[in-house]
Amino acid sequence: MSRENTTVSESKRMLPHAEIDPEEVRRRIAARPPVWPGRVVPATDAHLVAAAAVITGRACWPAYPQHELVALLRPWTTAGWCPDALLIALDRTPDGQWLPSWTGHGDLLDHLTARLRPWWGDPAAPAPHHDPPVQGTPYVVWADRQAEQRAQQSARPRPVPQIEVDGAAGRAAALAYARSRHHRGLPMDRVQARDQHRDRVQTDLDKYLPPDMPTTADQRTARAEAATVDPADDLLLVLDPVVHRTLRTLAATSTPGRHHHAALRHAVRAARARFALERLVSQAPAIEATVLAQALNDLTGSHGEPVAYSDLRTLLRIS
Repeated sequence: MSRENTTVSESKRMLPHAEIDPEEVRRRIAARPPVWPGRVVPATDAHLVAAAAVITGRACWPAYPQHELVALLRPWTTAGWCPDALLIALDRTPDGQWLPSWTGHGDLLDHLTARLRPWWGDPAAPAPHHDPPVQGTPYVVWADRQAEQRAQQSARPRPVPQIEVDGAAGRAAALAYARSRHHRGLPMDRVQARDQHRDRVQTDLDKYLPPDMPTTADQRTARAEAATVDPADDLLLVLDPVVHRTLRTLAATSTPGRHHHAALRHAVRAARARFALERLVSQAPAIEATVLAQALNDLTGSHGEPVAYSDLRTLLRIS
């Protein structure tokens, strides 16, 4: 439904006491608040529904059929009563005597009718006999006031904050630091570059070894053939229960947050300290590769695929 049809249909539902042509409704429709103000008199059925919801919420009444409550309040809003005036009339008599609130016993509609009857007077009268306890603002006046305030706020130039000398220097320093960190690359890229540089240096140093001494590559092959894990391998940290549980949570999350990485960092630091203490106290036995492989098989990504060993080594190294 278009905006024009909505405003025209709303103008047809106008209550008798507020005759507003469609052009005025179209101009004021943007001023409708999300929560109906207590001192504004409803002008349409939609306004009355919103006002009834405010009255029900402020009086802490249970859910009640909306059409029956709106039908009860329509004559009062037609006479110019606002939600605040109706709430006061429900709590006291016209002579100022306060009455207890509804206890929840009996029908709510009968309770409201009995409380408002002294204010109306003669049931055959077209309007209440007493004036409302507080005067409400007609919707037309309130909408024009809101439109005028919005126009003044939009026409008022917004002040542009000026950066002081210290602030400008601090911003320049922050930008320079960010650029320097950006040129260094991501942490994982730096670790991978460092590992590649270490491998190249180790390969160059292996050239000067005696012929009867195994090179680094030979040592790695021998350990693989012996089905044992290098004690210096960072993958051994996966055998720690806390590290293993934290890695499973992080790997299964599609977009890990900062708290995931912080938990992994604390778990890795505690595991490194425990492993180092074990090496000092006693000679740690060799870890079989099958035991480590069984622990690594439980680490799957968010798509169900196993996490690569190289990614795990890098993640544990930078933690």
